[in-house]
Amino acid sequence: IFSRALLSAYGWLCVVAWLSLSFSTTTAEAKTAILFGATGGVGNEVLRAILRNNSFFTKLIIVGRSFPPKVTDLLPESTSLRLPEVVKVQLADLGNIDQNEELLAMEAVDACFIATACGHPYLHDLGSWHFVEVDLVASMTRLCEKLKVRSLTAFSAVDPAETPKYYTKEELETDRDGTPMGWWRLLLEMTNIMKLKEIALADNSNSIPFVRIHQPSNIITEDIRYGWLDWTLFKILPWIDPWIPTKYHSVNVTLLGMAMVQDAIRLLSGTTDEDDHNGPRTYGDFLRIAGTEFAEWEEEQRILKEDKNKEL
Repeated sequence: IFSRALLSAYGWLCVVAWLSLSFSTTTAEAKTAILFGATGGVGNEVLRAILRNNSFFTKLIIVGRSFPPKVTDLLPESTSLRLPEVVKVQLADLGNIDQNEELLAMEAVDACFIATACGHPYLHDLGSWHFVEVDLVASMTRLCEKLKVRSLTAFSAVDPAETPKYYTKEELETDRDGTPMGWWRLLLEMTNIMKLKEIALADNSNSIPFVRIHQPSNIITEDIRYGWLDWTLFKILPWIDPWIPTKYHSVNVTLLGMAMVQDAIRLLSGTTDEDDHNGPRTYGDFLRIAGTEFAEWEEEQRILKEDKNKEL
């Protein structure tokens, strides 16, 4: 009887020890992410990628002016036990977000994703475009630094200007009268705005260990963001992509979102490969980081489409 009791007690001790170890391991690996720009094309794909990796990111803070169905429909219900735990922070003004007390009180944030961008810049004036792409990004980066995140991931565009041109306050105020820039000025100013965006990220993230900027060339989306320009490019890119340098290859927005999230996961977990580097990420890096996951996703979409056609 004594032997059985001893064995039984030993068995329970083993179970308790295993559960404690499992819990401590899970807790140690659990990460928190903060995301800006979830309503945009790239940001929405970043959100989907974070939700797919809910065993790594167990808590997600989403910050924005509003949360339309394209965001809320993706999130687990508040009563659900499914991870990640989601905290939505809705703010009317994002201009001084680095001074927001609610966000500054957040604890143990590991990864910051800045997917904020001007959705249809040719319809905006230069001042408004600069505010979204540069001023807001600078404020969000300062917040992430204050939160002591270990990883910051953002995107700009391939080949930003080598020498930036800084706009004066008067220029930005004059060009903030609501008059759309149109196509030609957009194309003339694009590389400069992207360079200023990257400078805003670099200058405000000095204490963040990992800062990675993804530089897509042409982002393929379902939404025609640039009117006739997007429509034309989407038609010809499949024909010219095989003939142009790799970094200028068009990128599916889903692949870009996956790459941004997988890149942060690798950096935070210390599982980067031998080809990793500290420089900007371009198309070849997107494939290296998330090509396998994207191929699996494409196959899933193909099967779903076939099943839907069979039902019809």
